[in-house]
Amino acid sequence: MKFDIPADALGARDPQLTTVLAKAGALAAAQKQPTVIRVTALGQDFKYINQAIWRGVPQQGLKPTLENLTSGANQTYSVSIQPLHAGS
Repeated sequence: MKFDIPADALGARDPQLTTVLAKAGALAAAQKQPTVIRVTALGQDFKYINQAIWRGVPQQGLKPTLENLTSGANQTYSVSIQPLHAGS
């Protein structure tokens, strides 16, 4: 699964975006196999995005891996959830 993060929602720290990011964390944590969440954004926005994602991950159970990938200035921010494969 992959979705883009609208720049205006991110800039406004939109509560709906925060909810969607938390649901992405919950979805990744609910998988039966190890999962990786890849966030593509500029460095200054990782803290907000990562905190919102971790809010959705239960304290108990399988924790997804979170990878931050720095985007280019004109690149769309995105979040993807994928199975974690050996060597990835």
